[in-house]
Amino acid sequence: MCHLILHAGYAAEVLGILDLYIDARFSQGQTIAMTRWLRGNGESDEEIRRVLGLQQRRPFVANPRYLAGLTGFVTSREPVDARVSHALRLMYRSETNAPVPHLIKSVVRCTVDTKLR
Repeated sequence: MCHLILHAGYAAEVLGILDLYIDARFSQGQTIAMTRWLRGNGESDEEIRRVLGLQQRRPFVANPRYLAGLTGFVTSREPVDARVSHALRLMYRSETNAPVPHLIKSVVRCTVDTKLR
């Protein structure tokens, strides 16, 4: 998932699976980790965006200064490249039975409490 953030143009414009946001409750690294775990455990994009506090979606612009101020969110939309789709499915599958990360426990206790028990 990290490489999709580092190669935002490819992920946003070619694959069509990266959304960019101005407002986020967490750092980019925390957003990636929490997205992986939440999606691996069945949460929808809408719920993940809500938990992460992602607001004010912006378009991709090939400008490093512009992109530095945004948080990338890899959506569950099906990428046009089947290899990327396969890799993401494997990654999410590995998160299904993973222990709940400490940061997620503290953040989502109120929002998805029934799934964390």
